[in-house]
Amino acid sequence: GEVVVCEQRVKIDDILIAAATGTALNGDGSTSAFPAGQLVGDGTAPISIDNILEVQEKFYKNDIDPDESKVMVISPTVQRKLMSLMEVTSGDYQNSKALATGMLPNWMGFDWVVSNCLLVPAAGQISCLAFTKRALGFQVNRDITAKVAEDPSLSFAWRIYAHMTMGAVRTEDEHIVHLKVKNAIT
Repeated sequence: GEVVVCEQRVKIDDILIAAATGTALNGDGSTSAFPAGQLVGDGTAPISIDNILEVQEKFYKNDIDPDESKVMVISPTVQRKLMSLMEVTSGDYQNSKALATGMLPNWMGFDWVVSNCLLVPAAGQISCLAFTKRALGFQVNRDITAKVAEDPSLSFAWRIYAHMTMGAVRTEDEHIVHLKVKNAIT
C-alpha cells in the first residue's frame, strides 16, 4: 500500500511537470511551446529574493489577481539556500517562523512545495515552477487501481499490480513561470 501511494504521487508530479514545461496542444490541434517571456533566470546563480520578486513581477505584468493563490515548487537544495537568507528567517522581515519549522507557508505570496521531480535543464541547474491553479488542466480518466494476488508463474508469490490513466496540459501560459536557478547553496 505505502509504495503504491508514493509511486502514484511521484507519477502525478511527473505528469504535471511535463505538462507545465512541455509543448501544449491547442484546441485547433496546433502546438504551443512554453513562452520564453515566462522564464526567469538562466541557471547560473542560486535562488535569491530578487528572483522571487521577478517571478512576482511576471504575474503582475500578466494581470494575475494578487489575491489568486500561487504555488512555488522548489528542490530541497533550493529550500536549504532560502533558509540561509536573512530575509527568509528573520522576524524583522516577515512574520512566518521559517527557521523554526523549516517551512515557508504563504511567504511572499506563494505556498512553497519541495519536490525531487523538477526538471534539470543542465548539470547543476534546476527548473523551479511558480503557478496558479489556472495554469494547468489535469484529467483523471481512471484513478489509481491496485490488485494484489498470488502469481502461479512466480511460485505463488504475491504480486502487486497498479495502473491509472491521467493526463495534464498547460491551459493559461500567463499563470505559470519557470524559475531556472543554480541548484546549489553558493
